[in-house]
Amino acid sequence: MTVVSRATTRRSTRPGNNRSTRTPRAGRGPTRSSSRGTKRYLAPALLSSSSRRPGVRAGRTGRSSFILWFVMAADLATVIWMYTFGEWLDHASKLTATATLGGHHYIVLTTAAIAFLTLATVAVLSDGFTTTTRPLTIAKTIACIISVIALTGLAALLLTTLLSRLLFAHLRP
Repeated sequence: MTVVSRATTRRSTRPGNNRSTRTPRAGRGPTRSSSRGTKRYLAPALLSSSSRRPGVRAGRTGRSSFILWFVMAADLATVIWMYTFGEWLDHASKLTATATLGGHHYIVLTTAAIAFLTLATVAVLSDGFTTTTRPLTIAKTIACIISVIALTGLAALLLTTLLSRLLFAHLRP
């Protein structure tokens, strides 16, 4: 915890601006009346954030690290699926081409691979997403944005498939 000390010397007052009789305003510290001596005023610095210091444990590591591990696994699965079925998804139909962002499976494969490698590097450097620094947080955020781009087409295809199953399931004999 950072501690800040307040000056103990009395400032010269102008006529009509007697600080010793005024009540303190928020954030001004203790009053300087005759009942209270002029002692050092110690208060924690509220502006110092623990997440900005290097090597500090990240807050809420359980949920956020689980989500990041899940995104990492989804990126790896996307790389495998695009390598295996990307060409077929491009040319099978317009519906399956949505999984490859309009028939560009190499772009999806590349973005998912970049996001996976970035998250894997951040996981190693941050002890499994438990500690953080400012550069690691920036890299983690950029990797998540790239992951969203890579997984958007696949999520759209899955949602369309589920919706069509719900809407047209009763038409089968």
